[in-house]
Amino acid sequence: MVSASLLLIVGSIGFALNIATSIQGYKRETTHSLEFALSILDANFVEYICDEVRSTYDQVESEGLDDPFSKEYMDRFAYLINDDFWVSRAVMEKAVDYAQLDSVAIVIPDEERHRIIYVIDGYDLEHAYAPGQWIRTDIPGQDSLETIEKIASSDASMIFGYGDVNGWIATNYVKLYDKEGNFIAYVTGDIYINDFVKSVARNFIFFLLALLMLVILTAVIISFVTKRNIIDPVNLLAESAYEYTKRDKTAEEVAETFFENRSMGASLEMDTLGRTLSDMEKDINETMRRIREMTSEKEHLSAEMSLATNIQAGVLNTDFPAFPDRHEFDIFATMTPAKEVGGDLYDFFLIDDDHLCMVVGDVAGKSVPAALFMMITTIIIRNVATMEKSVSQIMKKTNQQLCRNNPEFFFVTTWLGVYTISEHKLTFANAGHEYPAIYRHSKDEFEYYVTKHDPPLAIDEDMDFAEDSIGLSGGDKLFIFTDGVVEATRGDDVLYGAERLLKCLNHNATLPGKELLPAVESDVNSFIEGASQFDDLTMLCLEVLT
Repeated sequence: MVSASLLLIVGSIGFALNIATSIQGYKRETTHSLEFALSILDANFVEYICDEVRSTYDQVESEGLDDPFSKEYMDRFAYLINDDFWVSRAVMEKAVDYAQLDSVAIVIPDEERHRIIYVIDGYDLEHAYAPGQWIRTDIPGQDSLETIEKIASSDASMIFGYGDVNGWIATNYVKLYDKEGNFIAYVTGDIYINDFVKSVARNFIFFLLALLMLVILTAVIISFVTKRNIIDPVNLLAESAYEYTKRDKTAEEVAETFFENRSMGASLEMDTLGRTLSDMEKDINETMRRIREMTSEKEHLSAEMSLATNIQAGVLNTDFPAFPDRHEFDIFATMTPAKEVGGDLYDFFLIDDDHLCMVVGDVAGKSVPAALFMMITTIIIRNVATMEKSVSQIMKKTNQQLCRNNPEFFFVTTWLGVYTISEHKLTFANAGHEYPAIYRHSKDEFEYYVTKHDPPLAIDEDMDFAEDSIGLSGGDKLFIFTDGVVEATRGDDVLYGAERLLKCLNHNATLPGKELLPAVESDVNSFIEGASQFDDLTMLCLEVLT
């Protein structure tokens, strides 16, 4: 490519220099011919006739200068056409024949009127201008005075034109000076250049042919180099890429690599591309291997989480009605975990025929660890409650066991109550849990039952827990919940809140427990407007029937 470009540049410069050199040669040749013509003329007569033509021309009134071919105008210069004039003209004709020129003439410039005035014209008599006759220089087809001066002052400039009779002609101008060295006129001459133009045209054709061959040769070389260094490697890469896309990239073992050790040709760039694709393939294979491992681990974890969900569901009492043979009360509970398994707990069971134990708790944490601690807490409470009917003692002994086996320092907020059925009496303790809401049939509304909180379980092994008791009548309801209900948050970070919960409870106060809890959960879901559930939602409702 570089060599072809250099050859093209050098050839163009050489062609241009050849033309310039030929023009300079014609310039020198015509200049010598015009100087030769002047040298054989009578210098005194030439100076005399130039002065007379100028003087007579300047004396003609402006109106008389309008027509240089009128008889009146030409008669003013008739005295100059004498024997000396004809001798000088004959000498110029011989100079034309000797120098093989087309014509020679002496002219005077009129810069004010943009004209050249003929003094002696060596052209054939039929077409020659007489002394004093002039032509305009500011019309198309005529040499301007600026161009004439430029050519006369230059060593290389000429005017080229085409004539219908003689073909291509080059025109030159030389300045004529008097004895004192003052400029008085131009000597102009035309020379035939048909052979020169033909030579230029022939050389130009040869140059174009050579250029065409060079272009063809360059194109062939470029095509070959492009095919070897770009097209073939690209096709090879495309074929490898196609094969790669068809391969099962999830397969355990990769039997073949598609880009490694592929020859990319002589191009450094294509070799770099090939190596880059090979490295990319290795990275993809390694990434796919890691993804397979992660997928396998995730599937294994998902199976374990599913098992944990089933285990937790088995721990929670989900069979309703829970005590179909008891007509004194009804109980209903739900737990909706934020993840596959939750850290909330609820439980209810008959300690004996006259005592119903109920518990709702919230382990500090989520997912599997919190769920395990939740199940441990539930089991311990059940075991302790079979031996103790005192709420404060159940809480105290449960707390002691949790503190002794709690390496991760979990704690659990707990509300625990024992309802004595025959006495319609509820004894309960609150270890850092939410206040319950109680519906009094006599008042026909829910209200929060606020008592003193004790710290959550599993914090202090020596903690004692206070208990409180209230009486319940037929138609009363007890609603216990975890903080996941009141702390449910929608997209603008607004909490559901205790007041909104109480309003929802009173709006649905007449519903039985198994309908009340779904109504509350539905209201919570409507409030959060599709936002993700942040915490477990756990609710329990005891309804006294008689």
